[in-house]
Amino acid sequence: MSKTVEFINFRPASTAKNKTAIVFVHGFTGDVEKTWRRIPEFLRNDPSLNEWDLLGVGYQSNRRFDLTGLWSSDARLEEIANMVHARPELSAGTYTRLAFVAHSMGGLVVQQALVSYEDLRNRTSHVVLFGTPSGGLRKARFASFWKRQIKNMEAGGPFITALRKKWTLLRLDTSPPFAFIVVAGETDQFVPPESSLGCFPQPVGSVIPGNHLTMLDADSPGAPCVQIILQTLGGSPQGALSAAKVAIETGEFGDIVRRLWPNRDTDPNRLPTKLDDYGAMQLAIALERTGDSAAALAVLKSHKPEGTDVLGVLAGRLK
Repeated sequence: MSKTVEFINFRPASTAKNKTAIVFVHGFTGDVEKTWRRIPEFLRNDPSLNEWDLLGVGYQSNRRFDLTGLWSSDARLEEIANMVHARPELSAGTYTRLAFVAHSMGGLVVQQALVSYEDLRNRTSHVVLFGTPSGGLRKARFASFWKRQIKNMEAGGPFITALRKKWTLLRLDTSPPFAFIVVAGETDQFVPPESSLGCFPQPVGSVIPGNHLTMLDADSPGAPCVQIILQTLGGSPQGALSAAKVAIETGEFGDIVRRLWPNRDTDPNRLPTKLDDYGAMQLAIALERTGDSAAALAVLKSHKPEGTDVLGVLAGRLK
């Protein structure tokens, strides 16, 4: 069991023992270090997070066929969640407060652990999920026969159905005891927005640039994936993150509309004409999230894209 789940420390040991920790959990076929790339480095260097340890959780997940009863198989998500909870690295005696940052299937592991263990739920203060298939994946049913972890991700399957039921019964969808943010990549086709965002109230959903993997790319502390973690944890945003990006990432969609379409109230028929591809997508997403899909489509249809399939991005969100 000790080899099934491993922990690495992203912050060098200090003289003061922290009682709070940020715990990173990777996804399907992910890696405890490679998944997060430079994100832990930038968080480690932020003085507002000096009292947080930075831990990475690793577990076995590969593309090989499961051969249960013959040789070996990767653990089911319930088993991984159980082992994460049981390990002394995250015990109440070690940390009084935990923040989970998870990618893809790792977000399902975190959710399963939270609905299963009240003590862990009570010690959790923040949860940030990047590209997590919380509503399941329809495509998973075609490969579920050869991989138990893929079967766990099947839309309408027993794991996803039970998880969503428990999450609702515990009122974690309406009044979670922790700060909760779910993040989608603008061009993520592996986990579509209806799965990563659709299970939760709109205010907790955020959209950042990138696909399922590149949404975690960070070459500076100003990268959206870094900034959204800092903002959720209460750290001071730093780096070249525009006010517009901050607004959409924290759910202030009305503010993003006012910033990018300032004359909308006085002249609603005059669409903005000086937006780049990124700005057009952000405005369209903000309009759509505030319930004005017609205006969102009008903005995208009037926009002359420089390269991004802006209509395709919004179409993916409206499926």
